[in-house]
Amino acid sequence: MLRLHDVYPSLAIHLYTFIFLVINDIRVNGQFVVEVLEPARMGIRRSVQRCEATGANFGADIVTFSFGHEAIGCATHADPIEACIDSTYPTNITLCDSNFALVPRGNCSFSEKAYHVQRAEPMGFQALIVYNSEGKPPIDMAGIFQFLNIALVQLFKSCNCIKIQSIIYSLFVDGFIIIEISVRIPVLMISYQCMLAINNTYPASKGYVVQIKVSPGYYDLFRYLIPFVVVVGFCFIVLLISLIFKAIRLCRERRRVARKRLSKRNLRKIPTKKFRKGDEPETCAICLDDFIEGEKLRVLPCRHTYHCKCIDPWLTQNRKVCPMCKRRVGAKNSDSESSDEERRQEVSKQA
Repeated sequence: MLRLHDVYPSLAIHLYTFIFLVINDIRVNGQFVVEVLEPARMGIRRSVQRCEATGANFGADIVTFSFGHEAIGCATHADPIEACIDSTYPTNITLCDSNFALVPRGNCSFSEKAYHVQRAEPMGFQALIVYNSEGKPPIDMAGIFQFLNIALVQLFKSCNCIKIQSIIYSLFVDGFIIIEISVRIPVLMISYQCMLAINNTYPASKGYVVQIKVSPGYYDLFRYLIPFVVVVGFCFIVLLISLIFKAIRLCRERRRVARKRLSKRNLRKIPTKKFRKGDEPETCAICLDDFIEGEKLRVLPCRHTYHCKCIDPWLTQNRKVCPMCKRRVGAKNSDSESSDEERRQEVSKQA
């Protein structure tokens, strides 16, 4: 069985890389907020600190997570703090239903950190908040798929599919891709200064909690975009339905009109003759001109005779009856069947 990369290796490389890049852009480019809330007073928590955050191209969808009840929790350091190996909850565990791991950047990949904190004993963290080095702003985090993109881009010119297969194989063997796919918690990054505020100024031990939210500008875009898309989609569906009904009515009207007219196929079955002096009648009842010898005439079943140039348009474009006696010309159902066959022939010619 032939596969895409066997037949078109260069096209396959470009296609795979494009898909990876699109997925990365969708997952990373949304901006988020980590907000610190004071202890509840009369059931109300007031915001005391607001930190800009970035997302990752792996893990749970942060937008979806931000609307759930787990989006509010206590931020605590993991143990060990860098979370490059299996982690556990710290001894001073909080009373929050959701706990977010505060982990510094470095020493291992972001996906490894997320994998270990979500498996922390005894119940696992619900989110990973990575903080950058001191003085550096938060950055968009990429997992091993991003490095796979870079490898594919570097192999564009060589188009060596064996190299690509070996890279993917080695990544699966080493377990990096499996680890990244296994990450089921949201992953964010904040600045070092924000971590200090969360950990020292507003610690979870004093009742402060953090909430993971979507940036207001990003949320406003969706708040207005989704209704707009719904309205446009509804209008499009209504327009499409109206066009379908209009097409059906038009088709029925054409069939109704076609049944009243004589088809060209049945017109050719009506006999013709050439006029000779002494024949009756001598005048065409439509144009009121006298027949000229040798002129082609059409003789209807009712025996009324007309110029072909006069009666043919009448029968095919107006009604299939004799203009004088109103007698029907042709069989009752022959015209509709012939007109259907003619339409099928026209469609086949156009195709």
